[in-house]
Amino acid sequence: MCALCSGPAERNKLILDFRQEGQWRGDGYLGLTDHPGRGPGHEPAWRSSTRGRSPSDVRPASDVCLPGGRFSAERMTAVLVERAGHSAESGSPLLRVMVEMGWLPGQSETFNVLELYENAVDQVVDRVAAVVLCVYDLHQLNAATLTTVLAAHQTVLLDHTVLVNPHFRTDESRHGFAGGRGPHAQQTSTRERWRTLTHSELRVAAHVADGLTNREMAAVLLVSRHTIDAHLKHIFIKLDIHTRVELTVITLRHRSP
Repeated sequence: MCALCSGPAERNKLILDFRQEGQWRGDGYLGLTDHPGRGPGHEPAWRSSTRGRSPSDVRPASDVCLPGGRFSAERMTAVLVERAGHSAESGSPLLRVMVEMGWLPGQSETFNVLELYENAVDQVVDRVAAVVLCVYDLHQLNAATLTTVLAAHQTVLLDHTVLVNPHFRTDESRHGFAGGRGPHAQQTSTRERWRTLTHSELRVAAHVADGLTNREMAAVLLVSRHTIDAHLKHIFIKLDIHTRVELTVITLRHRSP
């Protein structure tokens, strides 16, 4: 989940709320912070190593995300797997990970770095019960970086509200789907495009409209996530669309009751 905040006070409160909710639940906690021990609200959340049943680990974000000054997906994955193991051994129902992303704007090729980072996170949350909160301070982002951030996150936490992000792009849609951009595709009506979907593609579209993730769809349909990704790629090409939001709207409009 991507969390957007404006300035230190809002950032501190957001992190505290996330941390304290986990403490009450008994969740494990890993905090990767840009501001260790600085600013109001940080100490209660980050310096209490264990409260109740909630094992905690807080580290500078640069130590995990930027060993040697460059992002390392291997280092990030290894730390997340290690903490997930500790959390599971302690009996915690969930591992909560908070990552302050202030290190990202300083990286060259921001899009590629963020894609590597998200892939590393995805590999871990596919295997363990975890929720990862990526915290961005809007004061640190220019327009180009903010656009990249929004394209990478399906869910956004903004002003204490969880929003489905209409700017989210799947891997396929971010690359443009050049194959579906010809004049014929543009002139064909949406209803005619909808009729070109196969039975399997229609089932995937229905599950997207119902809010299922790719992993959940794979489990329901008894196929691999690669199969789901392929179906979505073909659906996006056939319907000449870019986002899951567009697919949901079209599905709700055209599928049989």
